[in-house]
Formats: sequence, structure tokens, C-alpha cells
Amino acid sequence: ISWLNAILIAIEESVPRGAVLVHCAVGVSRAPTVIAAYLDRIGFLGFARALSHLENLRPAVAPSKALVESIARELSHSTGSGGLK
Repeated sequence: ISWLNAILIAIEESVPRGAVLVHCAVGVSRAPTVIAAYLDRIGFLGFARALSHLENLRPAVAPSKALVESIARELSHSTGSGGLK
């Protein structure tokens, strides 16, 4: 996914300046999945655990299976993480 790395870099560069808003049209698939990827990338939570945590915080979160699988593959290639276990 060519856009993922650019978004994660933008989040990483913005966090030191304060809160970062990550949004999409409805906030149930793309934004939560990108946030989970960010949490995985910084080593806070693995991708699958981060998604689960976000689903617990906001029950409306329902990421697209195809998007989750694509991002998990991208994370595993770029960082060795991103597993869906």
C-alpha cells in the first residue's frame, strides 16, 4: 500500500507538536486501521491487538477485512510486525 508509509510518517512527525486527528468519512474502517498500524509501528501494541483495543473503545469500529489484510502484509514486510494473531 503506497500511501500507508506516507501517512505513518506524517503522524510520527506531527505527534511531537501535539494531538493528531486521523479521520476518514465515517471513522469505522480506514482511520482506525491506520491508527492501529501507527500503534504497531511505534511498538505500543501489535496491529491485531491495537485493532481489538480500538474496537473496544469504539464499538462502531468495523475495519474492512481486505484493508486489514493489506496493511498487515505491508507492516510485516516493512517492520517484521503486523501479524494478525
